[in-house]
Amino acid sequence: MEQPEQLEPPDQAWHGKYPFYKPGPLENFSALALAEVQDIEELVTLGRHLKVCPCYGTRHTVPSAQLVVVPYSTLLHEPTRRSVGLKLKGNIVVIDEAHNLVDSISAAYSVEITGAHIAGNM
Repeated sequence: MEQPEQLEPPDQAWHGKYPFYKPGPLENFSALALAEVQDIEELVTLGRHLKVCPCYGTRHTVPSAQLVVVPYSTLLHEPTRRSVGLKLKGNIVVIDEAHNLVDSISAAYSVEITGAHIAGNM
């Protein structure tokens, strides 16, 4: 059986640029975040406790996670998926509350153009 494609690690350019991007504490964050299922509020609390940005910590952890729960907007928008290192190929995607899916797709790929927009560009 073919193994699923691994998720990409976060951008290594973060290292040294941001005060809360610390490789040692990020490893601790990842280990604790992966120890049990946690929601976003618990990850924020963990980041504060370890003095690690929860955003960087979570992005660092995603490649090792067996289960990642994301909103439709992250799942459906390829640039957003890439920015968080989430790949669909070789992975199982479960859509919860699929009756909202069409509206979510429409909202993600729609643009509203007003008369002011058109008038301003002439």
